[in-house]
Amino acid sequence: MTKKRKLKPRVIAIAGFAPDSRDQINEEPDTSEIWAINNAYLFLKRTPNRWFQLHPPDWKRNEGMPAGSYGREPEHLELLKESPCPVYMQVKTPDIPSSVEYPLGDLVERFGRPYFTSTMAYIMALILAEHDDGQNVGEVRVYGINLTTMNEYFRQKACFEYWIGQAEGRGIKVWVPASSGLLKAGLYAREAISDDVVTMTEERCEAWRQRHLNAMHRAIAGVGVYQELKKLNPQDEEADTQLRERLAEIRVQTEKSMNDANVAFQALREAQHILVALGGFDVPKVEAPAMPPPDLLDFKVVPPASSDSGVKEAVSVGSD
Repeated sequence: MTKKRKLKPRVIAIAGFAPDSRDQINEEPDTSEIWAINNAYLFLKRTPNRWFQLHPPDWKRNEGMPAGSYGREPEHLELLKESPCPVYMQVKTPDIPSSVEYPLGDLVERFGRPYFTSTMAYIMALILAEHDDGQNVGEVRVYGINLTTMNEYFRQKACFEYWIGQAEGRGIKVWVPASSGLLKAGLYAREAISDDVVTMTEERCEAWRQRHLNAMHRAIAGVGVYQELKKLNPQDEEADTQLRERLAEIRVQTEKSMNDANVAFQALREAQHILVALGGFDVPKVEAPAMPPPDLLDFKVVPPASSDSGVKEAVSVGSD
């Protein structure tokens, strides 16, 4: 009789959007499953095994997002339509062929507690259900999830940690990056928060602040060059073509610098919230400006957003 080969426990890597650790997921081996949220395609280098877009179609419409785009830019909807992997949604959607209705009712009945305050909680519950049904999960790795901005910290963090505890109670290993605010605190009545942790977070604040300022300086310089070149009056068709190409190149570079500045600004705010939660306070050497200066407004600008929306990017750093 042939002995049945025992399958290795699954390793599932979750792709959130916090910039301090999200790119590390691209180092996962091919044997790991990638479960991604929202618009994580902006940094993922491979197709995920599962996709989760659990917001309603008109989410964030009152914040200027297009109707029917699930709170993201229009290209997000097109990518969902073309997704080769299952896309978990509130309901199966005909326009998105690979969409799958998230089994919320079944999971509430199974676990007996309707406690889901973020996409991450929904993901972890589904992982646990599959594990309990015999699809053995050995480890869950969490990338790009901090849950330390105000709304996330108060509404989402405890819930996700609850589901992490459910996983660990089943013997599933859960790994989170050292930079994440998850599962970190001093021992009550025994120790204060480590000075090393506070110092590390202060250094993160300063590093993100410098990245923000450097990107803003590049953007401002790009706008200056762009405006000066637009004053030129080429004398022949070839020179005119070269000028147009150069202007287009500078515009792309400048918009990228502005986007980089917004990403760094959001990451700075997350690090500041972590520092406050640890009992510290960010004392900047140079304060990061919250908004682009007026001479950038002719370019495509996406102002820094709160991270409770979950990526957000031009600025997308949250995780819900």
